Amino acid sequence: MKKRILAILLGISLILTIFLSSILIVTFDKTNYSGHTNNVLKFLNGKESLNPEIFSEREISHMEDVKSLCNLFKTLFYISFLISIFLLFVLIKKKNYDLISNTFIYSGLSSISLLIILFLLSLNFDSFFTNFHYLFFTNDLWLLPENSMLIKLFPKEFFNTALKRIFLFIIVISSAILINGIILRFNRKNVHT
Repeated sequence: MKKRILAILLGISLILTIFLSSILIVTFDKTNYSGHTNNVLKFLNGKESLNPEIFSEREISHMEDVKSLCNLFKTLFYISFLISIFLLFVLIKKKNYDLISNTFIYSGLSSISLLIILFLLSLNFDSFFTNFHYLFFTNDLWLLPENSMLIKLFPKEFFNTALKRIFLFIIVISSAILINGIILRFNRKNVHT
């Protein structure tokens, strides 16, 4: 029973790690930013303030919310990653390789299944984008006029492309975990035969 709980916790923490790492990799990829968008990246990293001559007070307030969300995602990523490493270490120490392989397989498949659901929801990108904001922000500061600098610098196409890249990273990382689980299971069967 204890082993199963460890495996379930490992599975959940692996899925969180996969999704959060993919989001953070794309969000903080310097190649996505240039010009004034570079100021936004440095702001999100806590290295400088947003330029009030370029961004309105409403835009700066919204970006404060975005920065808080990014910091929350970073914190959750580190926690889920450390929990994954710790639980994996515990299961290895107890030589529960079959449980590890099953957990890797189920985590990889579960991540891909969740991704398929998100992909289907994102086919109507405008609705997906709006619902994301309603889910993660408690105010309407993200509703900006079309002529705002943030909208000009980060049009919906930017976010659509970023979402596709996040999905790609999730597929790659989930597949790697799934393949490792299959290889571990295959190797364990060969050892026992």
